[in-house]
Amino acid sequence: MKIKLYLLLLFFTFMSIYSFAQTKPKNPPPKKSDVIDVFGNEINNSSKPTNDGGFKATNMLKLDIVQPFLGNFLFSFERTLMRRLGAELTAGPTLGTTISKAISLFDEFDNDTKGASKFGLYYGAQLKYYTDVYDAPEGWYFGLGFKHSNTKFEKLEIGNFLPSQSLKSIKNIEYARISIGYTNIWDRFVSEYYITLGLKKTAKEYYNYKTNGITSVDGNNDFGFSFGYKLGISF
Repeated sequence: MKIKLYLLLLFFTFMSIYSFAQTKPKNPPPKKSDVIDVFGNEINNSSKPTNDGGFKATNMLKLDIVQPFLGNFLFSFERTLMRRLGAELTAGPTLGTTISKAISLFDEFDNDTKGASKFGLYYGAQLKYYTDVYDAPEGWYFGLGFKHSNTKFEKLEIGNFLPSQSLKSIKNIEYARISIGYTNIWDRFVSEYYITLGLKKTAKEYYNYKTNGITSVDGNNDFGFSFGYKLGISF
């Protein structure tokens, strides 16, 4: 049932973005030239590239300033591949837990008994389709990709409290992830905000205090939700 709901949401999201893109003019009118030719020759001084093969790739390096509150310290590198298409790689350390109880709503492992978190690795990639009439990477985009994170926790000191188990490690794979966002470039400064929704599978390992061993648990398919805001530079 959850997978059917996800596919239905994916379909409506794609159709909404496609409809939004189709409402814009395919070829924006060129900007009138401010140069006057005294000999009467026509001068085309359009500020945007035309469809004459003049595409120039853009690179962007970005830092997510929201995700650290969710325990992830993420850097992204994006490069445009075509006029409407870009590819983005994201990586960084993760604590696998929020840094504040005030936002523990977004901590999917808040209910687990666990010790101190160790830094793990977070990485992901996505293709991004820009819907605006001008070249990528500006305007609204639709993305499809994946993300993977692996976090470990220290063994919980038992003391006078004797739990049956505590969390040892988490491996979280989001293997079908869609994103919607908006990118703006001013001079060379980049800002981008986004939300994501994906199908995920989580594998956990626990310190088992009753057997003095390790217990492994593979989770079922579920939904993953996230959001963020990135700042960076283009070059």
